[in-house]
Amino acid sequence: MQIDNEAVEEVTFIKDYYGEQHAKYVGNFMYCCHTLEHIQPTFEFINSLRRSIGYHHVPVFFELPVLPVFSRI
Repeated sequence: MQIDNEAVEEVTFIKDYYGEQHAKYVGNFMYCCHTLEHIQPTFEFINSLRRSIGYHHVPVFFELPVLPVFSRI
C-alpha cells in the first residue's frame, strides 16, 4: 500500500511481539487493541511495557473486548 503523506516517514511498523527490545522506539502514544486478554502473564507484560517506556510521558491505551458479562451491569 502506498501512502502519500510526509508524516509516513515518522511512522515505524514493527511486525513482532512487543518486548523491551523495542524500547528504543519511543512514540507519542501507545495503543494496544485487544491485547491483554491474550497475554499471560498479564502483570509481567504491563511491567515490561512500563520499563520500556521509562521516564517518557507516553499515554498508553488498552482496548478490551466487550464481554457479555459486562452487558448485564
